[in-house]
Amino acid sequence: MMGSMLDMHDSADINADSSLQSRLVIDSKARNKSDETNAGASLSSPKTEQDQADLHENSRLPIPSNNDENDGRVASENEVHDLLHVVDKIPARLWVACIAGILERFVWYGATAPLQNYLQNARGGEVPGALGLHQATATNIVNALIIGSYITPVPAAVVADSWLGRYKTMLYSAIIEAIGATILFATSFPVTIDKGAALPGVITACVLLAIGSGGFKTTVVPFIADQYDEAEFRIKIEKSGKMVVTSRELTITYIYNAFYW
Repeated sequence: MMGSMLDMHDSADINADSSLQSRLVIDSKARNKSDETNAGASLSSPKTEQDQADLHENSRLPIPSNNDENDGRVASENEVHDLLHVVDKIPARLWVACIAGILERFVWYGATAPLQNYLQNARGGEVPGALGLHQATATNIVNALIIGSYITPVPAAVVADSWLGRYKTMLYSAIIEAIGATILFATSFPVTIDKGAALPGVITACVLLAIGSGGFKTTVVPFIADQYDEAEFRIKIEKSGKMVVTSRELTITYIYNAFYW
């Protein structure tokens, strides 16, 4: 009886041991599988917030595929936001308009700079002159010319915007100013001065110079900007292969900096 009870107890212990071992094996396998899953997840996901930010930033940047296809195309919103903005290529016709504006200024200052002495002083004096009208009269004529050149841009702008357009207004104004400068030059010779043509020539020239200069000044500045007609942000591939975006704002700023310099 005692032997059978011992046998039953030993059998129960063996069964318990084997059950315990099986549970330990299963738990160990489950733990190993869980560790492998956590390790794989930690390898596949960014470890830090900086890694996540870099990954997000890289996903926003464009991946250049073909420089020939990208060069000149309209930039996307993300590209406009992320890429460097640069000055666009400037057409040759724009520089021609700038040169025309510079030449007009040469004509204006070349005609008006010596005008005070030309009117005020007499011929053969210590200070070079021609008409001898004295300081007050000469100063009034010069001031009237300058005031006229600042008044005429107003009606010239109305004519340009509502009738002739900027190009024709600028062209006709340049012709008028050139005629005025030619008259002033032609009537300044000693022969014409002796014949009394100098003073009427000065008055006529001043009127034409004021009209021509005012009409030209009011149209040449916007006309220069009209020659650059690109309004979109576009992709540009530099020689180094770097992708940038051309900006109309930067280009216009560069043009006027060069013009007024």
